[in-house]
Parts: sequence; structure tokens; C-alpha cells
Amino acid sequence: VTGVQTCALPIYNLWLILEIIKAGWAVSKIILNPALPISPTLVRFKPLQQSDLGRVIHANSITLTPGTITVDLRDGEFLVHGITRDGAQGCIDSEMDQRAAKLDH
Repeated sequence: VTGVQTCALPIYNLWLILEIIKAGWAVSKIILNPALPISPTLVRFKPLQQSDLGRVIHANSITLTPGTITVDLRDGEFLVHGITRDGAQGCIDSEMDQRAAKLDH
């Protein structure tokens, strides 16, 4: 894969799978709560990745994580929707952003 440190991908993928499981559990708890404590929020931020491929990996990772979806990627910025305010804001300056940036050349 051009522009990505392919030797780091397996570690990133394992980490991402764990994040997907944790987020799935958190979203399940929200859905099962009779009060349905959601606070849908949109956030816009500039990710650390420099290449288009790096940004796509990060955007898709956000979308694969339950409770968040990358709505738009334009001019080097992401627009992310989260089922909760904390979930959406948690995408800004996140561990995912840092890990995806390490994959990027």
C-alpha cells in the first residue's frame, strides 16, 4: 500500500478492532437505557494525516466505530457526527488520529 507503513497496519487493525468492540458496548448501553441518553453532535476538525490515503484510513476508522460517522472530508478537514456529544468531541485530537498519523508517510 503506497503512502502507508504497511508493517504497522496489523497493529493498527488490532487496536481498531478493540476500539470497535468498546464503542459497540457503549452504544448498546445507550440503546438499552430507557432514557436513551443521546446528544447528537457534529464536529469539524483538521486531522494530523498529511496524505489523502492517511485521511481516508482515519475517516473510515471513525465510521467503522459504532456511534460515530465521518460525514464529510473536504479541504483537509473532517466533519464527524456522533450519537453523543462526548463521542463526537472525542474524535478531535484523539488517539485514533495519532495512530492513523503514524501510519501516514
